[in-house]
Amino acid sequence: MSLILHIDTSLETAFVSIAKDAVPVVIKTNTVQKEHAGFVHKAVEEVIHECGMRLSDLAAIAVTEGPGSYTGLRVGMSSAIGLCYALKKPFIKISTLKMIAQDAYLQAQDTDALYCPMVDARRMEVFTAMYDHELNVILKPMAMILEDDSFKDSLEKHRIYFSGNGSSKFKNILSEKNAVFLSSNNLPLSLSQLSYAAFLSSSFSNFTDSEPNYIKEYVNFGSK
Repeated sequence: MSLILHIDTSLETAFVSIAKDAVPVVIKTNTVQKEHAGFVHKAVEEVIHECGMRLSDLAAIAVTEGPGSYTGLRVGMSSAIGLCYALKKPFIKISTLKMIAQDAYLQAQDTDALYCPMVDARRMEVFTAMYDHELNVILKPMAMILEDDSFKDSLEKHRIYFSGNGSSKFKNILSEKNAVFLSSNNLPLSLSQLSYAAFLSSSFSNFTDSEPNYIKEYVNFGSK
């Protein structure tokens, strides 16, 4: 049995969870973005207590590395690094975009389609990427200004599931039958599945030199 602590403060709603073998067993959420910093450490204490365990019982600690809110990413990364350092536990970093794409696949279960997560930046800009159903990279993570012909070539050949908090902006300007828009459904589950796969393959990161993946330096779109 592998117990992994998860921290995600990259988006508007933050969560801290404990998962047992890829299945979340306790989840705490916070919907006030400016309060993510104060939320994390209390939430960690609560999920550990509710699981009836000790921090030393953890097999690893996982965190979303971004992209997302600049301040939120710093909060999540520093919290996870501090815990890993103190507890001497393996450190797992998961892309926020992959987490969102995995969530979309869990909903759609469409192995012939592509998955395009979008994290809101500002105005018509998003952070995005594209994956197949196994999360192989089709389009590397990047910042993009959305236009009505964005992804035109890909949409002519593939059904694409768009999701994440930036996808609604694209939905408003796009008219294409191969485009399907999904709302995020269970991000704690998708993060747990990705982190457990990383744990089993020993895909750990060196927390002493880890930094959030901003994609663009200091895009402070999420903190108000």
